[in-house]
Amino acid sequence: VAAVLDELLGQLAVEYSARVVTANLSIDYRRPVPIDQPLIGRANWLSQDGRKIRTAGSLCLAASDAVLAEATGLFILIDPDHHRRHADWVAAQHEGLS
Repeated sequence: VAAVLDELLGQLAVEYSARVVTANLSIDYRRPVPIDQPLIGRANWLSQDGRKIRTAGSLCLAASDAVLAEATGLFILIDPDHHRRHADWVAAQHEGLS
């Protein structure tokens, strides 16, 4: 459920902006989520303040539209070099272990 909501809310941020990373994801689980039933995901744009993008959304049971989980997310706009810098940092962390 967390992965689906993270992807759903993050993809909305990407659609309206550019590359983002998740800074915070807060989920309220309302009901157990069945794994063998169709679900509907909804996402809403809340705001943007500089590099910070806030979105919200829900995961609902398709048959009745019952809300199963709700989430809010904070996403941060990143530059194109972000992932390379992170990979370099991770590699540097392992250099001392060899």
